[in-house]
Amino acid sequence: QMSNIDKMFEINGDFVSQAIVICPQSNEWWNLDREMYGDRKGTLASAMNLLDEIQKNYSCDKNRIYVTGLSMGGYATWNLLEEYGDVFAAGIPICGGGNTYNASELKDIPIRIYHSTDDTTVPFSLSQNMYDAIVNAGGKKVKLVTLYSVGHNSWDSAYSDRDTFSWLFAQDKAKTKTGK
Repeated sequence: QMSNIDKMFEINGDFVSQAIVICPQSNEWWNLDREMYGDRKGTLASAMNLLDEIQKNYSCDKNRIYVTGLSMGGYATWNLLEEYGDVFAAGIPICGGGNTYNASELKDIPIRIYHSTDDTTVPFSLSQNMYDAIVNAGGKKVKLVTLYSVGHNSWDSAYSDRDTFSWLFAQDKAKTKTGK
């Protein structure tokens, strides 16, 4: 899967060169797989535990933590935003789906969604439904980038979009909270 994000480094290396990029992988479905709320067990929770360790051991700006993922990682991105939205300054789910019932939890998080209308692996309607639900919940910080004729490979477009990376790295929870 690492080869799928090469465009991020190839085209936007100046943006990500000062960032700590964590790319967890899973050979099973991303989930929280928890026995009790907040116990952080399961594959997706392991990614959050890794993030905690990174923050303890490296100089990190807790107001500028972002999440992105493609395909199954797009689902994971939605899940992380839904469960830990207070941790992330912004998110970029790519050809994934989330829980529209959680739209009110997402309405204040800057989100850019990428998906192609001809994706036969993950239906475009899943991203459209998330976008609509967030907007209907009062969200004004969400954008759906509709792609055409790229099938399931929406990540090349997303990760080579300099405007998106400029937007992403401009997101800062401290500025959002103060309105600056």
